[in-house]
Amino acid sequence: MVNRLSRPKSLSPSERIADGSPSADAAARRSGRTIRSLEALRGLSIAVVFLFHTVKCPNLLLLVGMVVTYFFMLSGFALSMTYGRAIDDGSFLYKNFIRRRILRICPLYYFSLLVFLYVMLPIGWTTVSDSLPAFFMVQSLIPGRNFSGIAIGWFVSALMLFYLLFPAMYRLVFGMSMRKLAVFAAVLTAISALYTVLIPARATNAWLYAFGPARLVDCFAGIVVWRLYLRAADRPAPSLERRMRGLAAALTLGLLAAYALWMLLCPGKEIFAVCYFLPVGGLIFLCAYSETLMSRPVGLVRALAASPVLTALGAISFEIYFLHAVVRCKYRTTLFFRGWELDLFADLLVCVALTLLAVLCWRKVSGAVATAISGIYKKKCATSR
Repeated sequence: MVNRLSRPKSLSPSERIADGSPSADAAARRSGRTIRSLEALRGLSIAVVFLFHTVKCPNLLLLVGMVVTYFFMLSGFALSMTYGRAIDDGSFLYKNFIRRRILRICPLYYFSLLVFLYVMLPIGWTTVSDSLPAFFMVQSLIPGRNFSGIAIGWFVSALMLFYLLFPAMYRLVFGMSMRKLAVFAAVLTAISALYTVLIPARATNAWLYAFGPARLVDCFAGIVVWRLYLRAADRPAPSLERRMRGLAAALTLGLLAAYALWMLLCPGKEIFAVCYFLPVGGLIFLCAYSETLMSRPVGLVRALAASPVLTALGAISFEIYFLHAVVRCKYRTTLFFRGWELDLFADLLVCVALTLLAVLCWRKVSGAVATAISGIYKKKCATSR
């Protein structure tokens, strides 16, 4: 049995309304499983990844490291928000959870992988044997083979590892008192920092950036942020808007100081830094709290939540992520672009083509699967009544 803590029975803002939350009016207007500012941040993040991989802009290296941390932490936060109550009350069905995750990820992933192999095998950029770990989604567990097959597949491999362990990680976080959790998180952070310092710079990709077990720390941090959000929602502070603005400023200054220190301790490891946990976690907390429990989101959060373009990109971020590797490789090998310089016009053309392809893939592949899953679930619920 999980140690029950004194906190509200409900774990999502929409469920808190039924408990008579003081912030019910604001939560009623802004609650739901999708927090628009976090979705917009995901859209902005996937745009950064695409630009870094396609245009090859080295100045985005620091942002890419933070973006990858954001993706994993957001997964921990979002899954906790969606499934936390079911785990708490014992209604969580592990088999159904895994089935939903597989059906959301695998059709799109294998579609991208097969298209990638169709394009790359004839020109010798990859081999069938090199792509075998990608077929079984174990790239992130094999140091040195993390980028075998379709290179971005390591992310899927690490994410699937987290999905398998998510219920146990959630119970661990919510089974400890806040004091014990703080000590555990501090020890885990210290071990992660020491581990990162000891890894040679040449082995960063193999043992840090694309190593699935190392990325579980990011997911764990996302679950911790969800618990901190719940605790803060229980204790509304006076002058909240001023405090939230102060938090945003402190996180910015803290990031600059931590990054400067990190560069001194770990030169050549800019893309993977333990200090990313603080600013990324603070940003997730800031967006969730401001948008769901305040009458009006503050500053940056308000701008993100009001951005339909970024929110739309966030909704198809998986499609963009998987397909951009295929589009990028085709872009650099096709006869249509052969002889062209990789100029701004060509890059913009590829951006437009990728976005249209991602929308089409969402409608015909992953979106169709998600709709089918929803229909099956509703049918089962209706039958069980």
